Amino acid sequence: MPWGRLFFAVASFKFTNAVGVSRQGRFRIRPAGGTEYLSNDDAAAKSANFLFDEIGERLARGPIRLGVFVQMAEPGDNVADASATWPDDRTEIPFGTISLTARVDDQMPDRRKIIFDPLPRIDGIDSSGDPLTDVRADIYLLSGRRRPRPGRRKASTAATRRPRWSRGMIDVRQACVRRGDQRHLPETW
Repeated sequence: MPWGRLFFAVASFKFTNAVGVSRQGRFRIRPAGGTEYLSNDDAAAKSANFLFDEIGERLARGPIRLGVFVQMAEPGDNVADASATWPDDRTEIPFGTISLTARVDDQMPDRRKIIFDPLPRIDGIDSSGDPLTDVRADIYLLSGRRRPRPGRRKASTAATRRPRWSRGMIDVRQACVRRGDQRHLPETW
């Protein structure tokens, strides 16, 4: 079940408190109601869309609450590489709660403008220096700009899509070069 699973962020962030003290950490999100798992047989018996379909039933029973925590890095933990694991014994501090109260139509024109940004753009939370975080942010922005919206023509052929994808990669490379991150891009770009 989707709200019975744990979510662990791979990227770490620098958290700075009100007096200017900074620590590195990674977000962890846990369902307040505990975890739920299906056996392989139970999952195979469900419809392909059961995760999408069951959210309405859950919301009808009340809000879905998820606790947000931050796993704090210790000296020696690699905070600039999302593929580096940290030991499970790292301290976690409560950070907040997410409450889901209604299902929304993500195809509404205003919601089609929303993109995922791996960088929280709020005071007190910054990148830990992982070079891929900025590249991911640039790619998600390009993806959002190219997302079909009412009144926009949608590319429909492979010949049309390929140049758009290639052009997007060039745009990302140029954005990274402007920031001096060129050394982190694959040579094939």
